[in-house]
Amino acid sequence: MDKLRRVPAWAWVLLFSVLLCLPGLGGFGLWEPWELNVAERARRMAQSDGPDGLSFASVIQAAARGELGAALQAVGVRIFGPSELGARLFGALSGVGALMAVYWAAVGLFRRRAAVLAVLALGTMPLFALSARQVTSDMPLVAALALTIGGMGRWTWPADGSRRSAHLAAGVAGLLLGYAAG
Repeated sequence: MDKLRRVPAWAWVLLFSVLLCLPGLGGFGLWEPWELNVAERARRMAQSDGPDGLSFASVIQAAARGELGAALQAVGVRIFGPSELGARLFGALSGVGALMAVYWAAVGLFRRRAAVLAVLALGTMPLFALSARQVTSDMPLVAALALTIGGMGRWTWPADGSRRSAHLAAGVAGLLLGYAAG
């Protein structure tokens, strides 16, 4: 039992997040009709750039148009093929990122216990848990908003009284990712 207490809280949060969002992503079919439409768009986008497939420049262009989620799905389809796993993987990883951003925000603004409880509260909401595993989810946007709130909150109300430019940079990065995803 003493060995379990030595495991840092962020590691438990990461384990919870991964176990919630990633297992069995390719084990069930696409849900009609909305997921099929989005997955087909991702497949077309993955094959649209000629014989070399999806390029980094086209992903950046899609993010500039506010279509980061679709671009990430296309990258997943390009890597894993036109399957449920390929279409869902980056959305699920964004769900893991959202939970970790909530933990990081709450640790900086409150305490470790509050951060763990915040992650448990968000992760056990059926809307979040199901949405993190869907093709049609807005998980990249949720992760970006959590990063924005954490970065701006930590910069505005620093726990030790000194502002860190890294927190402001994380908040601004979250805003840019939110624009790209939303």
